[in-house]
Amino acid sequence: MHWKLKVLTQFALSRLPAGEQMNYFLQTLHGSHSEANIFHRIGTIAKRLAFLCEQRTIHGTRVLEVGTGWAPLNPLLLYMLGATEIHSYDHARHLRLRVARRCVAALERAIPSLAKVLPVEAAALHRRMRPLKCASTLDELLARAGIIYKAPADACRSGVTDKSIDVFYTYAVLEHVPREAVIGLAKESARVLKPDGIAFHAIGCHDHYNGYGVSKVNFLQYPEWAWKLFVKNRISYHNRMREKEYLAIFRSFGAEMVAVQSLIDPSDVERVRQMKVDKQFKGMSAEELAVTGSIVIYRLAC
Repeated sequence: MHWKLKVLTQFALSRLPAGEQMNYFLQTLHGSHSEANIFHRIGTIAKRLAFLCEQRTIHGTRVLEVGTGWAPLNPLLLYMLGATEIHSYDHARHLRLRVARRCVAALERAIPSLAKVLPVEAAALHRRMRPLKCASTLDELLARAGIIYKAPADACRSGVTDKSIDVFYTYAVLEHVPREAVIGLAKESARVLKPDGIAFHAIGCHDHYNGYGVSKVNFLQYPEWAWKLFVKNRISYHNRMREKEYLAIFRSFGAEMVAVQSLIDPSDVERVRQMKVDKQFKGMSAEELAVTGSIVIYRLAC
């Protein structure tokens, strides 16, 4: 029942004028923006970035990142990897100095483990972290990290010059936007990436309420009208798209896959086989539906 309460709470907040602020307050009470919680997330992101670094060095690159979020861990880690300029977009201005400082503190604590996972020495990480610690405002902190924060803004119309970006980057974003926005972002990546540039997408295709004891594919059974009514809102939007659909969209704009990592749990495959899934998923195999996480890296066809 806990997951249903969360759905209803977020549905109610989405209907209120100050719903975003109230959601942030509830997240804070829950500890979502605590330094301990932020520190816990660093390891997972670092592993994804290590995989990206196997395909393309980040040092000296210009990055376009979509979905800054409440805690700017991704743009800060890209800076620590040596990116010289990071254009970071969000639909709302979520960033706060308090949370950004917690990110800096958590990242400094994580340097020993980051140096073991990422292709950069601890001394370099400490050196890059030093100027961030004494920033007195959010704008100063972001500027010192080479982060150009644009919010509210539409990353589908980024405004950056054609063929000027080395890395087009999203992390836990594409599952939270409408299909039309996924198409728009794929199109924009094709416009802004340099001939040798790459796109990186870490996509959570799982049921985001599975932390409440339900299956990672449980949400596939609900009819689209109910999902649209209760979950597709400005607080908790989740599109339920499957990996197969994302790949088809990327390829339609000339993407050539460099690497695709698909997370599939055999128990989820069996669960899908036993489940009556919504009609929009008809025609997909149990294996296709059971992909609950995906890392996609692509280049553009010449």
